[in-house]
Amino acid sequence: MPENASADSWSHALDDLVALIDHPLPVPSPWIEDGSREEVDDARAVAVAWGWLMRTKRSAQAVLGLDRLGFGVEAAPLACSVMEHAVRLLWAARHERREAVGVLLSADGEEAPGGGGPAGAPWALSESELRKLGELQDDDAVAGRGERAGDLNRLRWVALGLPDGEAGLYGLWEKALRESHPTLESAAPYLEQSADRHGWLLRLLPQTRESVFDAQIAALLLAAFEAYVRLAGLEERFGPRIDALGARMMSLRA
Repeated sequence: MPENASADSWSHALDDLVALIDHPLPVPSPWIEDGSREEVDDARAVAVAWGWLMRTKRSAQAVLGLDRLGFGVEAAPLACSVMEHAVRLLWAARHERREAVGVLLSADGEEAPGGGGPAGAPWALSESELRKLGELQDDDAVAGRGERAGDLNRLRWVALGLPDGEAGLYGLWEKALRESHPTLESAAPYLEQSADRHGWLLRLLPQTRESVFDAQIAALLLAAFEAYVRLAGLEERFGPRIDALGARMMSLRA
C-alpha cells in the first residue's frame, strides 16, 4: 500500500513489512570455503540472526492473530518473546559478525564484566536505537510500570537508557511478563469484584480491553529486521525500504 494512502493502518504496515522480509527468498548466509574460524563465525552469526528474525516475525503474527480472536491476554508469553528476540538482535547487530555469534548465543548476566552497568550490558542499546523504538511506540497505551519484572529482568537496561517518558517498551514487556506467569495479574482478567464488594464474579472469558499490540509489535519487528539486515550486510538492498516503512509507521502514530 502506498505510504500516503488514507486507509493505511498498523495492520497494513505490518503485512507489508512481513512481505518485505519474506520476498524475495532469503539470502543464504556467507559461504564457508576454507573452514576457518572466521568464516564459520561469519556464517553462523547470519544464520542464527535469521532464525531469530523468523521467530520474532512468526511470534508477532501469532500475537496479533490471537489478539484478534479474543486471546490477547493469553498471548502475553509470545509478546515477551517478540520483545526479547528483537532487543537481542539489535544488540548483536552493533558488533562485528564473528563477535555477534557470542552475543546471539549468550544467556549470561545483565551487567558487563566488572559491573559496567547499562552502558556495557547485554540489553543496552545505542541512543539512536532507543530513540527510534521510543518514537515508534504509543507510550500512552501502555499501563504504568510495576515494581518488579521477575526472574527475566533483562529489559530493565533498555528502560534505563530511554529518555524520560519513553519507557513504553519496557512497560509493555514487564506487563506481559507478569501476565505470563502465575501472578495476581495473570488471574485478574477472569475476575470481577461484585457490586457489593463482598466477593468476586468468576468469568469464563477475560474482560475486554483495548489492544496495545499493533503499534508495539510492528515497531519491534521492523527493528529486528533492520538488525538482521545490518548483520547480513544487506543495507544497500533493504535500507531504503526499511526507512520508508519506518517513516510510514511514524505517520501512523502521529
